[in-house]
Amino acid sequence: MIVVVLLMIIGSFARLIPHVPNFTPTEGITIFGVAFLGRKYLSIILPCILIYLTDFVINNTFARSFFTEVDGTVWYSNYMIFNLISLVLVVFTT
Repeated sequence: MIVVVLLMIIGSFARLIPHVPNFTPTEGITIFGVAFLGRKYLSIILPCILIYLTDFVINNTFARSFFTEVDGTVWYSNYMIFNLISLVLVVFTT
């Protein structure tokens, strides 16, 4: 199980590497988690936490110029809920 979690972490932080737009392994790590974690709650919680963490890093580094109305750290943005909903839907449909 530790190997599966480490692979999911590596896959989620692949979003921080320069890539073609909208070509990241976010749904892939979710399906991988469903297939290999075995516990339904882990396959929902872990990808959501990992995607939130990478969104947090992206919002406060690369995409910081899009949040001019926010002073300080960007903890949440409206688009993040759609990412999380899509991940939960992937879990329930697999």
